[in-house]
Amino acid sequence: MRTRKRLPAALLAIASIVLGTTTLATNANANAHAPASKFHLAGDTAGVTITSESDYADGTALVNYLKDGVPYSASGRNGSTITFVTEPVAVPGMTSAKSMTTMTLTTPSTLNPDGTKMEPRKGIGQATQAFLAQRGAVLPMDGTPLDSPCMTPAGHGGWACDNMTLLQQNGSDWYIGDLLTGTATDIDGIQVSITRSSGNSLVQWAPYTQINPSSCNAVALGVTAPSGAGISGSWTLCPDKVTPSASQLSYGVTWGHNGNLKAGGVTGLDVFHNPPGYPWGVSLKATSYHWPY
Repeated sequence: MRTRKRLPAALLAIASIVLGTTTLATNANANAHAPASKFHLAGDTAGVTITSESDYADGTALVNYLKDGVPYSASGRNGSTITFVTEPVAVPGMTSAKSMTTMTLTTPSTLNPDGTKMEPRKGIGQATQAFLAQRGAVLPMDGTPLDSPCMTPAGHGGWACDNMTLLQQNGSDWYIGDLLTGTATDIDGIQVSITRSSGNSLVQWAPYTQINPSSCNAVALGVTAPSGAGISGSWTLCPDKVTPSASQLSYGVTWGHNGNLKAGGVTGLDVFHNPPGYPWGVSLKATSYHWPY
C-alpha cells in the first residue's frame, strides 16, 4: 500500500488540461468526470478537493475528499465513480426531509472484454478493510466475499457499506447477497441503497416491511439463496422508523427519527439473481439528512 498527498485542485485541473487526459466539469451540475486518480468524480463536483489517496495491491483504493469544507471518504475498486448530489430527496415512509448530500459509488464493469464475468476476489478489499479499521468496525464475511465498497455520506461521523457475498454459483449463474450497513451521528436519518444493472433481479430482502422500534433493540434478519446459503444475524435498530424500498434492480433501507435522538443506524439484507452475461457490480448510494424544523 502506498499513500500520497494530492495536489491542489487547481493544479490538478491545469495538469489534466495540458495532458489531455480528462474533461473537467464546468459547472456544479455537470456530469463530466473530474480528475481523481483511481476514482472518477461526477455530479456536483464544485468545491470538491482530494486530500489523500491510498492505493492497494489488490486493485482497490481509499480516497479522502473535502467538499465545501466537509470531509468525505470512499473505498472500493479502482475505476469506481463517485457522484455527489446536493438536493432534497424523497424519503420513503417519512414526511418531507431536507437532504444534505447524496454520495453514490458506482463500481466499474465486472465483465471481461469477451463478456464473461470477472471472478470475485477473496476478501472485501484491502481499501475497505482500512476504511473500516479507521472506524473500529468489522463487516461479516458470509459466503465468498466480493469487493465491498464503503463511503461516508456526510461529515457527521457516519458511514455506509455494501458487503457483497457470492452465496450460490452454478457456472456463471450467480446469487449475490448484500449486507447494507449505515450509521450516522448528529443527524436525523440515513438512507442506504444499492442498484444493479438491467438483467439482474432482486429475489429476497429483509426487512421486508417497515419496522417501528420503540427503543434500541436487536432485531433478527435473514435472507437465503435457493441453495439455502444466506446471510443472517441480529442488528440493533432504533426509533422511530426503519423503512425498506425495493424494486427489480434496487434495494434500500432508511432510518429516521423525528425528535432528539441524533445517532443511529440501519441494516438491510438482500439476495439478487445475477444470470450469465450480466455484471455483478453495484451503485451504492448513501444520504444523510436533517428534518426541516
